Order: sequence, then C-alpha cells, then structure tokens
Amino acid sequence: MRDSYNSFVRLRTRRRTPRAVRLGFTLVEMIVVIAVIGILAAISWGTLQRVQNSVMQRKTEYDLKKIHNAVMARWEEYQTRQVPLDALTIEWIANNCPSYTSWTSNPNLTRPPAYVVQRIRLDALRDLQRMEMPDKLGDVCYIPYFSQRGLTNQAGAPPGFVRPMGRPSVAREYVRTLVAKADERGMTISDYLELVKDENMSGEMLYLMLTSGNQRRSGRSGLESLTIGDTDGDGMPEFLDGWGRPFVFFRWPAGFVSDLQPIVERPDPDGTLDGMPSRDPVNDHDPLDPIFADFLQPGTANANDPGRGFRVVPLILSRGADVGLGIDPLTNNTTPNQINAANVSLIRQNIIDPYRKVASKNALTNRHMQPGGVITSNYEISLKNIYSHNL
Repeated sequence: MRDSYNSFVRLRTRRRTPRAVRLGFTLVEMIVVIAVIGILAAISWGTLQRVQNSVMQRKTEYDLKKIHNAVMARWEEYQTRQVPLDALTIEWIANNCPSYTSWTSNPNLTRPPAYVVQRIRLDALRDLQRMEMPDKLGDVCYIPYFSQRGLTNQAGAPPGFVRPMGRPSVAREYVRTLVAKADERGMTISDYLELVKDENMSGEMLYLMLTSGNQRRSGRSGLESLTIGDTDGDGMPEFLDGWGRPFVFFRWPAGFVSDLQPIVERPDPDGTLDGMPSRDPVNDHDPLDPIFADFLQPGTANANDPGRGFRVVPLILSRGADVGLGIDPLTNNTTPNQINAANVSLIRQNIIDPYRKVASKNALTNRHMQPGGVITSNYEISLKNIYSHNL
C-alpha cells in the first residue's frame, strides 16, 4: 500500500516539460489591431468634429442675435428720424432735380404733390441710412445725394435759400477713422483703401458702425464679449463668428427671403397679378414710406420684375462651417470720383435704391436678382450659411 502511495506522489510531482513561450504578435494580429484603432480614431474624430461644429454654431448664433439687436436698434430710429431738409429746399428739389420733376408736366399742378414730397423725404432717409449704416466703403466716401455737390451735379448750383443736407456727424467720424488708419501706415487714404478686401469689407463696416458714435463714447455697446479680429491685416477689425471668420453685413437685402421678409401667395380676385409667389409691397410695406411713395407690384413692369416698396430688414450672416457665400451682394463698385454730371443716374440707382436689380435670376423667387438673393448655382451653399433673420 505504501509503495502505491509513493508511486502516486512521484507521478503528481514529476516535472513537466514547459511549452514554448510566444514573445510577440503575428503580422495578421498587428494588422487587425491597427485596423481597429483606425476605425475607432475615425469615429472619435468625426464625433469630435461634430461637437466642435455644434459649439461653434451655437456661439455664432448667440453672437448673431446680439449684433442683430444692436443693428435693429439703430434701424428703428429712422421711423421717427427728422429729415434735415426744410420745405423750401424740398420744393426746389422737386422742381429742378430730374428724378422728381415728372409731376411738372401736369398743368393742373402748381405745387409738388404729396407723393413727390414724401419720395424726397424717403430718399433723404435712405441717404442717411447709407451714410450711417455702411456695408461698403463707397457708403462712407461717396457724395451725399442731397449735399451741395450732389444737387449741383443734378440740377446746377442751387440758389441761396436752398439748404443742402450735409454728412451726419457719425459718418464724418467714419471718415476720420479711415484717415487716421491711413496716417498710421504712412499712406494716402486712396492707397490705404486699396488694402481692403471685398470679402471682408461689409464685416469691417459693421464693426466700424457698431463701435463708433454714442456706443464708443458710452462704452456700453453690449458687444464687448464678441470675438474681434483683423483677419486680413488691413488695420480694420471685424466681429468674428465661431469659426474665426468675419460676419457679413447687408443693409438692404431686398432679395433675401425669410420669415422677416417672406414671399407670399398674393390675393388676386380680379386676375391682374401673375400668380407667382413674391414679396408683398401692399401688406408688408416699407415702414418709412407711409403713403406708398415708392411702390410697384412684382411683375408689373415685366414678368421678371421683383417689385418695389416692400419692407427690407438688415441682414447679418455667417458663412457657417463652409467658407462659401450663397447669396449675391450685388456689390456696387461706384466710387465718389465716378459720380458727376455725366452719370447722375448712378447716384440714385446704385446708391440710395434698396431695390436695385440685375437681369440674373433669384433662385427662390425666379425674378430679377436683388441684393441678398440666392444665386442658383450656390443654392446648396446658401442652406449652410447662418442668418440673423432666422434666429
């Protein structure tokens, strides 16, 4: 019995030959691990990008709201703004400036009718808007339409009793700011303005507008928390969106379609309209024009005409995650030196006309393009832009 037990113990304690130990991975295993890591990294990177874009978009929308509110506070002041033209000056303009003299052909009228007087006042308000709320350099530098030189270009030197409209104080401040920036660089003002890039110009004008005048003097613009930069290095700052690009500003985006500027099915009981959805200058008229001095139904002049007189609300936008701009600014390149007696029509057509148009089509209205309209080829890009009207 004892011999059997000992044999059992020897059997249990016998040394076993160890197996060979593997010291690495096979090539297949390494390829599988690398592939798995790559897949996980791609998923994580995509998620991170989406999170980052979401954060940038929220910041952009928040900043857009603040800028929109600041711009609209200025915009609404024009509804009660006094026009710096007295009655004698307005009557002289109505009798002598070609843009307003069509009424004089009626022998039954000896005084300008109310709609002519209102149109002059309306154009004067628009002239003030252009000078005080610029979206391009030409707005800051051009000849005011109702200034001494502007009136002389249109109708000859006005008599002594006429009191032309000068450049408002904040517009003069804009000019002084530009001159000071040119002096800092030892450049002439004309050479300095050549540095300003078209794609950043409206954003730089937006910053200039919202940081000048009462806002600058009081130090309470409400925009101190916004990101500010100078992306093109020309010395003119811009407000930047969440992606670090300048916001874009349109003072008169007549071609833009949104909840603030909708296109509608217009009532047509007598069949006189063309049946196309469009802006509604009757029920959504310009609040600065209470007697409809500037009014034309869409499709009246021709089938593609977008009409006039409907409400236009300033627009601020971000290009979003993509760099593209999906709407047409219809940039006016007319400079002050080009405005003279030989092309007086440019003063009104291109400078104080919110409804100016070109022959190309707006993708959303299928009528002639106006500033802020969607370019057909850029429609998909326009859907990725972020607009103050939609917030």
